[in-house]
Amino acid sequence: MSIEYRWGREEDYKRIIELANHAFAENDHTQDFEKNTSETSFFPFILPKLYQNIETAPMHYLAVKDGEFVGNVGLFEQPMMVNGELLHVGGIGTVCVRPGHRREGFMKKLMNDVIEKARADQKDYLILGGQRQRYENWGFGCAGMNSVFTFDYGNFRRLFSEDADFGYSFQKLGKEDRE
Repeated sequence: MSIEYRWGREEDYKRIIELANHAFAENDHTQDFEKNTSETSFFPFILPKLYQNIETAPMHYLAVKDGEFVGNVGLFEQPMMVNGELLHVGGIGTVCVRPGHRREGFMKKLMNDVIEKARADQKDYLILGGQRQRYENWGFGCAGMNSVFTFDYGNFRRLFSEDADFGYSFQKLGKEDRE
């Protein structure tokens, strides 16, 4: 048995997406690799800016067991301006371990290494959204609220007639609409 911890490469992109989709949407995982890594699969669909972009692959720190991607933690640059000062912030995301490999210590090693990398890179702070009890071991706690509101065509159709005109228009955003 061999275990390797390493940063992703662009050629790992689809395997990173497949791991995340399997770990977070196990019931929707079809065993069809191409379908599970398409732009309409779970992760690329919910956050196209990160997960429809092959260039984000090197931002993922991986646990690879006998050639299989079993764990992942993403560390994403999120610079912020606060009171005229540029802060170097790291966003932690895509924190996952493949079902069947949980409780083997992968997450502890991945998180510790990523936090150490953030320190070495002199990040001012890290942000992570997730279950408090899962991440407080690493010093993460509730720092604020993040409200997310989703209004899509289905909501519109149910609330208003097809020809309703309120002076607003809705447009589907695609991967080219990253800004």
